[in-house]
Amino acid sequence: MDKGSRSYIPCLLMLVLMLSMPLTNLPINETSDLSMDFESPTSARAQTTWSGVVELTESYTVNVTDELIIAPCTLVKLPIEARIFVEGRLSIEGDAACPVTISQVNTGLHYGIQFNQSSYGRGSVIDNLSIQSSMYGITIYGSNPILNNVSIINPSRVGVDLFSSANPTINDLLVDQAGRGFAYADWRYGIGLSVGAGSSPIVERAVLTDARIRGLNIWGDSGGIYRQITIDNITAEGALAISAGVWVEDSRPLITNVSVDKSDYGILIRHIDDGGYTRAVVRDCVVTNSMYRGIYVDKANHTNFTNYETADFTNTTVLGTGGPNAKTSGIGFAAIEVNATGAWFENTLIENSTTVGLRLYFVDSSTTFRNLTIVNSGDPGQGAHEAGLAIRSSFFAPTFDGLEISGSPGPGVSATSGGAMQGSNWFLHNNSEDGLFIESSTLIVDGLHLTDNGQSGAHVYDSRYVTLSNLTAIGNGNLGLSDVEQAGLLFEKSNDIETNSGDVTCNHCTVSYSAGIGVMIKDSVDLWLNHLTVENNAPAYDPISIDNSGLTLGQQGGQVNMHNVVVKTERQGTDSGPALNINRAAANIDLITMEGNHTGLIWNGNNNGNFPSSLSRAQLSGTTCLLLTEHNQISGVDNVITPQCTGSITLQNSNVNWSRFTDLTQSTVINLDSFSKLHLHQPNQIALSSAIIAPSGEIDVAWDISVWVQNNNSNGVPDSPVQISFDQYEPNAQQNTNQIGFVTFPDFIGQRWTNLGPSTVSTVTISCSYDGKSNSSSVQLDENKIVYCILPLDNQPPFLYWDDPEDSSVFPSASEVEFNASRSWDLDDDPLIWEWTSSIDGVIGNQASFVVNQGLGSQSLSDGIHQITAKLCDDKNNCVQQSRSIELSNLIPVLFVEFTPELNTFNELILPKTGTLKVNLTGTFDPEGDQLNCWISTSYGLTYPDQSIPQQSCDDLIEYTFPLTSTANNPAPPADTFSLSINVDDGVNPPVVLTYDTILFNEIPEPIFEIIRSENYSENVVTLDGSQTVDPEGDNLEIEFYSSLDGVLQWSDEPSGNVWQGHLSRGVHTIEMRVTDNAPEHVETYKVSSVLISVLNSAPIADIKSPTLADSYDSSDLVILSANGSGDFDSVCTSFNAIGFWHCASNEPAQGSEYLQVSWTSDLDGRLSS
Repeated sequence: MDKGSRSYIPCLLMLVLMLSMPLTNLPINETSDLSMDFESPTSARAQTTWSGVVELTESYTVNVTDELIIAPCTLVKLPIEARIFVEGRLSIEGDAACPVTISQVNTGLHYGIQFNQSSYGRGSVIDNLSIQSSMYGITIYGSNPILNNVSIINPSRVGVDLFSSANPTINDLLVDQAGRGFAYADWRYGIGLSVGAGSSPIVERAVLTDARIRGLNIWGDSGGIYRQITIDNITAEGALAISAGVWVEDSRPLITNVSVDKSDYGILIRHIDDGGYTRAVVRDCVVTNSMYRGIYVDKANHTNFTNYETADFTNTTVLGTGGPNAKTSGIGFAAIEVNATGAWFENTLIENSTTVGLRLYFVDSSTTFRNLTIVNSGDPGQGAHEAGLAIRSSFFAPTFDGLEISGSPGPGVSATSGGAMQGSNWFLHNNSEDGLFIESSTLIVDGLHLTDNGQSGAHVYDSRYVTLSNLTAIGNGNLGLSDVEQAGLLFEKSNDIETNSGDVTCNHCTVSYSAGIGVMIKDSVDLWLNHLTVENNAPAYDPISIDNSGLTLGQQGGQVNMHNVVVKTERQGTDSGPALNINRAAANIDLITMEGNHTGLIWNGNNNGNFPSSLSRAQLSGTTCLLLTEHNQISGVDNVITPQCTGSITLQNSNVNWSRFTDLTQSTVINLDSFSKLHLHQPNQIALSSAIIAPSGEIDVAWDISVWVQNNNSNGVPDSPVQISFDQYEPNAQQNTNQIGFVTFPDFIGQRWTNLGPSTVSTVTISCSYDGKSNSSSVQLDENKIVYCILPLDNQPPFLYWDDPEDSSVFPSASEVEFNASRSWDLDDDPLIWEWTSSIDGVIGNQASFVVNQGLGSQSLSDGIHQITAKLCDDKNNCVQQSRSIELSNLIPVLFVEFTPELNTFNELILPKTGTLKVNLTGTFDPEGDQLNCWISTSYGLTYPDQSIPQQSCDDLIEYTFPLTSTANNPAPPADTFSLSINVDDGVNPPVVLTYDTILFNEIPEPIFEIIRSENYSENVVTLDGSQTVDPEGDNLEIEFYSSLDGVLQWSDEPSGNVWQGHLSRGVHTIEMRVTDNAPEHVETYKVSSVLISVLNSAPIADIKSPTLADSYDSSDLVILSANGSGDFDSVCTSFNAIGFWHCASNEPAQGSEYLQVSWTSDLDGRLSS
């Protein structure tokens, strides 16, 4: 062939090769027009680059093996409803100066970009992209592209939409005006970023502005991390769904540094599906100018009371809810609301809300607030919602630690209709109404500071179980228009019936500088004021006022309880009045001091139910001092008239009984009307001669009479009858002396004072007797008397006081027994002679106290039932004796047993057929220390250890494995159900036997397998060797090997099925070996063993089969380039060209095939092909 022919043939072959190459392998120039009319969507192959203006006529797909590159400044035009589908790799390479733009062809909305699940792990990156005129901006199904600096303007439905466990990384996202100017029949439009169906992106810096329904929408068991999110102007404008800056539904995201401004709802977290779990974590959050609610945490079903913590907020600020900068002002519901669920808020500020700052409904102890501040929030005239914080129907109290509320148009806190609360360190100040208002609710607070509130510092109304501790109320009530509004503390109908529970309590409380009454109590009982200080309140008002005149119905009534009360007041001139004023109330007052200028204590005790009262340890003072009116019964001890008492003790229609009443002035007048009686027990320095007593009025003075009954040796005579009789006022009385010969008769009237003066002093006759001898004497009862009644007794037998052992005691054989009667003594101081005898062993002791059975040289006491007699005589042979029965016997062993496996709730033993039973007898003992023998036995004849040869052993642990077949002395169970007994024998008593029903079951074998591989890459063969797994009963096995990434690797019921060989996809796998046997009861029941392994990404292999090093060509030769055997084991074989053979995976890897491109280059000619 000539030279011309030889050059023609290679040129022809090269021309055919070039014509066969797809056009999409070539770059598209700026003027390119893809207006091609194909029957099916356009498809990219290999690597394609767009630049300039690219106008499509239909949707475009980046195939799983391909890459689409869009150069900076490119304008991509999509027709109506068209999308760019990404199944391979998409690289958009815009920059800040020249971004890529996707817009519409003419009119109508395109559908933007959609990443399908096959694009996962293929490295798609979008930089500096602007999307306009779209219904959807970017939609991601189960993929993980990286989005940087993406702007989506006016998408009608969703800017960025995530489904199917998508987890992209998104940086610097802008979605503006989502849904503006559009309306649809459904609600799902006008959304900036929507994350759903298990997706969990990482979002760093996003601006979601002017959307119609949602800025950030998270739903369907999704998560993710969201940082530096800015959201504003999310308003519904008549849409069919709640409009919120952030919506979290049944998901668990972490959101930090988020700001939401001018939204209908700032942040809404809602639990809907009880099959899932909701827990949103929000850090460093600012919500401003919301129209309805700033933050709303709720449950869709408000009647589902299974609350748990669905939201966790830290460092939260909510400003201007319902305020002038909201879309519409004055229609807000709450700055923060938690409804029928639980939440955690820490470091929270609520300010300038035109509605209630915090609203709680159906919450419980799963809700906690720490360091909550509410300023200038509340809706005037709207009941509970004019408060800074309103709570109701929360019967298991949420916790508030560190609460400050000020500037509310209503109360600081309103707890009504079961709005239970608990907490510590509350500061409620400068609120227009009450600092704290409680109605029909339970509250427990420690550290409550109430200052400068317009009405009462705290108002407790019709409530039970209220405990306020370490309370300070200062300067409250200045805006009040009535007494109840001006009180420092107000208790109104705080229990109207006396019960054993539900007390209202104020512990360590101080009330000062109130505009009205310091502490006001109206129609309240079961009220406890402990360690109360009331000082420097408005002098025109009573420092403490109690008025229960409204308790008039049925069983209404009870007592007010006050302990350690200090009142300091200056009430003079026109402001003169009492320090404590009680009207128609029963009370128990213990330890009260009234300081300053006042009229004293005025108390009307007439109360519904005629409950008694008491006044004890009162320091009485004041210009009136004490006025008691209509007390049916009032008692007390240790009351003192101080020098500051310049008035009198006045009783009107009252019955008073006081002990140790003292007058330090020795001159205070006691004034009784005709219907009063005063009983004074052991009075001190009372000026009875100055008393003013109306006709029928009486003052009784009573004393104690103590009697010593002694013999001539001045020893007290025990159990001596003593009688006392009176010549007036009192009936006779009798008591026996105690063991030392002493008895006291307390509180008997010695003198009576009437309007006629004092009576004569009562004469008391004291008589005593013993052993036929008696004596009597008389005394005048003008003070406490001690009387010695001497009996000239003959020599008396001793007094025997036997302490141990008690009658009918039972002791183990040969155990130590203490006999103790050492408190015995002789009235005549004679020497004592002891004799202890046993009905079995005779004399056993001769001392007051001794111990038997102490060993060598000690008195022993035999087994049996003993009649023990203790005989005590003096040296004059005057004797006394007592007898008791005790028993010493060989007691049965004390058996302690524990099983492994443990007994079930029915006290049955259930264990595998071939399992090992462990019987732990630790702690089992014999009271006498006899050698024990322990064994187990069964109802089918097993005895273990074997008892055919007598033995004496009791191991702490007996282990036994039931055999499948019988052998000598070791029978197999004939059935799966039998009884098993634990036997313990001390060789003396019959064995102690405990019997248990026992059930054996067919056991599923434990899966045992090992992983064998040469290296840790996806291209290396993996062997899962489970050959060590065997069935204890010999049943046939069913084995399944499973991967968390690749699914079921193998299932087999053949013997060879315990080994699997193959390849695993790259990634971290949980490998499970699931095993069962063919027993019918084990259908669908498996035991599982799992191992976590990592499979590394295999490196691609490049293998040039042709040309070889041995080949040489001239420039006219056609060179065949062959890469057969090249490839990547992290890609499925079907992703490669069907021509040739490849190094690849036969199945699709779990995380998708990796993008792989074959590129041929020459160091002289450059790129040859791809």
